[in-house]
Amino acid sequence: MIKMISKPILLITCGPCGTGKTTFCKELAPKIDAIHLQFDITRKRLYGIELDDHTHQNDKELYGPKASKRTAFKILETAEGPLRDGRSVIVDVCDLLEDHREDAHERAMSLGVRYAVLLFDPPEEDIVRNFASREENNDSPSDGHVGVYRNHKKIFETPKGTCTIVADDVDRVATIINEQ
Repeated sequence: MIKMISKPILLITCGPCGTGKTTFCKELAPKIDAIHLQFDITRKRLYGIELDDHTHQNDKELYGPKASKRTAFKILETAEGPLRDGRSVIVDVCDLLEDHREDAHERAMSLGVRYAVLLFDPPEEDIVRNFASREENNDSPSDGHVGVYRNHKKIFETPKGTCTIVADDVDRVATIINEQ
């Protein structure tokens, strides 16, 4: 059931690669009438890389701080139009560090929209299974793999504040968002 909400929301996903963010967001978006923007797709388009090209997964420049900041700026800029038009937006990104999430929060506040972080932290065996499926099906623009996941876990900062929703059940999360 889709319920129109009076005030749009900017949702930012948060969790290491392979934790199921994209799959969850694809299911959540229609339930809250939101646009789903994927960081992996935005990055590849911004740098002229085909979505199914995984030869850049170890490119330290493409995945370095400068390129990540440029991609984050672009995806938040893309989110602004729909938010201004009254549509909710899910930004599907790892956002491992608190200061990265703060940029999105400030953007939401400046636009006068609601803001929340969707936290993803499933057991590691689920992540290993996700990567095996991703590799077998070759159906993801992500260049993530188990090694990247483990590196992400080392630097991951759990979100602070009251606007964090644990992303464990799509229907439960949709209900929380639609009832706010």
